[in-house]
Amino acid sequence: MFDIRPISLSGEHIAETARFLRLVWPKAHHITAAYLDWEYNHNPCGQAFGFNAFREGQMMAHCVVQPLQARLQGAVLRGVLSLNAATHPDARRRGLYFDLARRTYSEAAAAGYEFGVAVTNHRSTAGFVKHVGFECFGPLDVRIGVGFPRRRAKPPSLDFEKHWSIETLEWRLANPSVSYRIAPRKADERIVVLGPTNNPAVRAVMGTFPESSLPSTIGNRSRGAIPFRLWAGLDPAIDWHRSLYFPLPMKLRPSPLNFIFKEMGRGKPTAGRIRFTPIDFDNF
Repeated sequence: MFDIRPISLSGEHIAETARFLRLVWPKAHHITAAYLDWEYNHNPCGQAFGFNAFREGQMMAHCVVQPLQARLQGAVLRGVLSLNAATHPDARRRGLYFDLARRTYSEAAAAGYEFGVAVTNHRSTAGFVKHVGFECFGPLDVRIGVGFPRRRAKPPSLDFEKHWSIETLEWRLANPSVSYRIAPRKADERIVVLGPTNNPAVRAVMGTFPESSLPSTIGNRSRGAIPFRLWAGLDPAIDWHRSLYFPLPMKLRPSPLNFIFKEMGRGKPTAGRIRFTPIDFDNF
């Protein structure tokens, strides 16, 4: 039997959660107590919430969602993003995590949140759809190339796009485990946020913003020749035919990633009209 409890955001429990997540993901060196405190406690949209499962005092599963705002069908609404879904190796294949997820999303709906969103791998997508009521909108587009992705001359209208303010961007870019850089995109006088990858010759294209929307704290301009850039997400406004980017071969991807969405009372987006870029979901 498992003891199910709401997550605690105290310093002691944040440190316990960081130890648990590193046990489940030994290579996730970015997950520290400081990182989880930033991610769970300091988001301007609200503190994270969810449930943990314990057995004999040891954490066995962790389910958490992070509040966000997004423009859905033209209205800015409150929703939640699933992240850090983890189950101890000794408790897998028992449906434990999805029990926690159902509880978490029931709490989110009761609190007035109007949608849920997540990026899941092939194995977990089926569980979120079957047990938690999500709908899968298909895999993220993953490409590698040079330069910056080009926009279409007449991009289609969007049904779903995460809403960023200066305040939320300032928090997002203050990730204590990552140092971001910015680079000007001369074609439209916008700024591209670049993040690191596991390969020093490749930078991740995290997102593109008007310079006036970025906080002054972001600071570091991109320097030196980084030959390749990686992009992963959904954005119908990008014209890939005019961009020097090519699909990343499946064998080079750690796992196909899917965009999934849970409707909680205010409708859902249409496939092909969703913008979801790395800065919207990738916290490292």
